[in-house]
Amino acid sequence: MLDVVESAPAERLYRAAGWVRTGTALAGWRFPDGREPVAALYRLPITQRRKGDDTPR
Repeated sequence: MLDVVESAPAERLYRAAGWVRTGTALAGWRFPDGREPVAALYRLPITQRRKGDDTPR
């Protein structure tokens, strides 16, 4: 699971890598100008995970 600021170029990167957008939520932090961004929420389908991704570190 991950979240990224909505409409950020990173969203294209995650989608291209197989991450699936599951929704949005307020980010829980603010930009220096006081705005609270919307975070796009993503999950990586289990079929996209690489071997060893669930290994504790």
